Amino acid sequence: MSMKLQTTYKAPLELLFVAIDEAPTSGEKPYFKSFADKEWYETQIMFAVRKMQAAEYHLANVKKHLALDRKEARQASKKHDVKPESSAQTIETKASLTRSRTEYVQELSAFLFAIRSGIDFICVAAARSIAGFNEVHSVKSFLGPINNGKTGPILDVVRYHLEWIKELRAYRDELVHRVVAAAPSSGWVVSHRGLTAFADIPVVVPKGIPKRVPDTRRSRMMADEMPPLGLTQSETYGSVTYENGKEEPLEHSVSFLPSKGYQRIEKFMERHHKEFDAFLRDVFVTLVDLNFQPPGKLMKVTAKSADSAED
Repeated sequence: MSMKLQTTYKAPLELLFVAIDEAPTSGEKPYFKSFADKEWYETQIMFAVRKMQAAEYHLANVKKHLALDRKEARQASKKHDVKPESSAQTIETKASLTRSRTEYVQELSAFLFAIRSGIDFICVAAARSIAGFNEVHSVKSFLGPINNGKTGPILDVVRYHLEWIKELRAYRDELVHRVVAAAPSSGWVVSHRGLTAFADIPVVVPKGIPKRVPDTRRSRMMADEMPPLGLTQSETYGSVTYENGKEEPLEHSVSFLPSKGYQRIEKFMERHHKEFDAFLRDVFVTLVDLNFQPPGKLMKVTAKSADSAED
């Protein structure tokens, strides 16, 4: 499994550093009042970048846990391999092991927190390009103007990514304030029907806001039920029977797939990492294009201006 994550925000970030360095601190209405003001601004930008790095750290941890789980599953399952001399027998045997893994929930929660915090940090910096946008502490300050049909370079970037931003904020807030996500299960299954089939159990999480699930003594006693929550198990078997009545197995496989509404945890996190990268990139590109000119006023989108834009 590759640990390499692709990002697109770094090139425009370097261009943004150049623009910061070249921006004047004197003259008529300078964007930056002093060198210290530049230092504050660049630090705010870097706070957002550090949150991206934190998110990447937690995603890397999840991938390391997954790799370790798969390695341990393979090693443990070898104890249940059928001996060669009996491999042709079609007697059915099955062994499995599932474990509840809270570390995945902890890493996921920290990952979502880092991205949400990063969104707010970059929005605080970007808001300085909008005239009259004072006392901005989070992306929430942009929602009112967007809902009121206002437009502007930075506001339009937030609007473009708004569906994802709302999704991430709602998911993270549910985990922090209302529920504790059920610890997903990992493990393995070995099944023998003349041929030995092995499957590791993928770690999955809800795609949307997690629902409240029981965390009681009774529910924990039932945690080993197969298949685990969020997974669908399938098993295939094919054989041929000869005239003498002997049956020969041809294929045998076991697999687990995410149920509807669930996704492998690494895929879920990779998607949100990609979305955050795109958001940072678009904000940095827009700030470079604005080139630290005096803050501009937001405009009201009207039917006429919308028609003009289409022309």
